[in-house]
Amino acid sequence: MKLTESYFKERKEANWVTKMFWWLSGADPKILDHSPYSDHVKYFGLGGIVLATGVLAALSGGYAFYTVFSSTPIDSAVSSIDPYALFQAAIFGLIWGLIILNLDRFIISSSGIGDGSGRITKKTLIHASPRIFMAVVLSIVIAAPLELRIFESEIEAELFKMQKEQLLVLNEITNTEYAQRVDEVAVKRTNLENAITQQEELIKAQEIKYQEEIAGRVSGIPGAGSAAKSIRVYLDEVLKPDLAQLKVTNEPQIAKLWLQTDYLKAEKVQAYAINKTQVQKMDGLLQRLMIAHKIAGWKLTWLIRLIFIVIETAPILFKMMMRNEVYEALHENLKRHILKEELEEERDVLTNKPALRDV
Repeated sequence: MKLTESYFKERKEANWVTKMFWWLSGADPKILDHSPYSDHVKYFGLGGIVLATGVLAALSGGYAFYTVFSSTPIDSAVSSIDPYALFQAAIFGLIWGLIILNLDRFIISSSGIGDGSGRITKKTLIHASPRIFMAVVLSIVIAAPLELRIFESEIEAELFKMQKEQLLVLNEITNTEYAQRVDEVAVKRTNLENAITQQEELIKAQEIKYQEEIAGRVSGIPGAGSAAKSIRVYLDEVLKPDLAQLKVTNEPQIAKLWLQTDYLKAEKVQAYAINKTQVQKMDGLLQRLMIAHKIAGWKLTWLIRLIFIVIETAPILFKMMMRNEVYEALHENLKRHILKEELEEERDVLTNKPALRDV
């Protein structure tokens, strides 16, 4: 018995987990079944990296979507869990992870293995540069939300502080605006009230003058003389009717202005609530990223990103450094054989001859 026949006869068939990892790496399970164990391990490892990237992308995307769908209450520096936002984030995170998984599988499966010498040549690197660029972009996209999770405590504390400061600024603007409007209403109301008060004081002054005239302190002649009668007529026919008319005209307007003042106070409370809602919208993904970069600095931020860049680009670089072994040789032979058969079939169709197939 030949050594290869003995080897493949004694070897157990790969289980579904192994075949799934092969599929993730873009390898052909049928060819790998006729390849040595080293090829199995190699493509199993590549598939594991693709799966790990997809899982990290799902977690990263889920956290990013949860940040978008939920909001941190301004009254507390600690955010509570929103079940509905968590469910939405889980769904979208899973979809995002599958998208990244499929992209990574495509990038790795479409990447060549270089010249088979085990070295990355300049020509191979240039040929793979578009795929490497795509991998770098994907790694940065995956890393960004995970940066938020790593610095979550610091971000929440800084965000709470910023929201409080912004709320104070907005409330101060609201106070200034409504204080001006209330003052304008108060001035109008005071003018109307002063007109009535002045008329009442004028009547009181004339009443005193009338009493002094009756007593004879003004003209020196006591009793209701002509001077006293003229004062009485002026009081009863001019001043008091004018006061009554002022009250009829001004008092309804004064009551409306008091209502307007109460309405402005209620509107001011609503403006406070609107300010609070606006401030709570400051906890978006972009705001958190800006805070994270401010806290961590560019060095630590890029250190985290480099970790994901290495994870994302490693399968491509590993494939470029692979040597041509059994799997690669069988794969190339299969492609040449299929191409040869297709060309022969096309030639036979053109020459109207029956196609010859290798047995």
